[in-house]
Amino acid sequence: MRNKLLALPNPSLEQTIKGLHGFDVIEPLDDIDKCRQLWANYREANELSAIATDILTSPSGNQKISKNSLPTWSLSLAASDSSGIDLCPWSTAECETICLGLHSGRNEFENIQNVQRVRTWFLTYHPREFVTIVKFKLERALRNRRRAVGPRSFVAARLNAYSDIRWERLAPCLFMSGIRFYDYTKAPPKVRNNRPANYHLTYSINEKTTERGLAERLSAGPVAIVGAYRKGQAPLPTSPHAPVIDGDKTDARYRDSAGVIVYLSRKGSKLKATSPFIREDLLKRVTI
Repeated sequence: MRNKLLALPNPSLEQTIKGLHGFDVIEPLDDIDKCRQLWANYREANELSAIATDILTSPSGNQKISKNSLPTWSLSLAASDSSGIDLCPWSTAECETICLGLHSGRNEFENIQNVQRVRTWFLTYHPREFVTIVKFKLERALRNRRRAVGPRSFVAARLNAYSDIRWERLAPCLFMSGIRFYDYTKAPPKVRNNRPANYHLTYSINEKTTERGLAERLSAGPVAIVGAYRKGQAPLPTSPHAPVIDGDKTDARYRDSAGVIVYLSRKGSKLKATSPFIREDLLKRVTI
């Protein structure tokens, strides 16, 4: 693949863009029409001309996100390093094994994974055009929302549906007022504490998270814990140390506050109840 130019095994997106283009921050371009035409040509070259015409997924295109109180646009890129470029630099071996971006719903189909890979390659090799299109789409979504609802209305955006990119560093131009950005991340809080006020993060734990690590994350924001049960199989658990909310009801994590545990039911074909990724044990040991 072309990323071999960097002489790195599955380098991160930030490393790849720096190595290929020589810049750390992606700035948008002025000509949106040229950017859209390049994307159309790229799709055609990768035999995607008839499908996946949009880089962003509309609010109705994701079942859980469609439950949000705000219309929410999302970005589905290739999970982990499945594109040859690592979009999840803080993932663990267990996380990669059970990844929802590869092993849940339609994401298990090769054609869907190919769409996500092509989007990822376009971002990697044409980053300025990619960001220009995303910015244009979000600006238009907000403009249409305010025309329909009112000048003080908002929209939301989740740019890491299956990735874990530091967009606050890579493309700060995207964080426009009027849009509530949110994502899940496995990065420690200190790595992502310098971000715009309208970018909300929920910290996810994994099989390696310690009690101290959990407490650090709870002090910085809400924390997502995946449970052992499928949706509806068991009542919502409680914790003596922190409020627990049902994370399956909506994806609107931008409404959650620090110190809250977001409980998510077990999903995907690969995640078993006995997986070390299941950390219900921490619910009983949380200290803030």
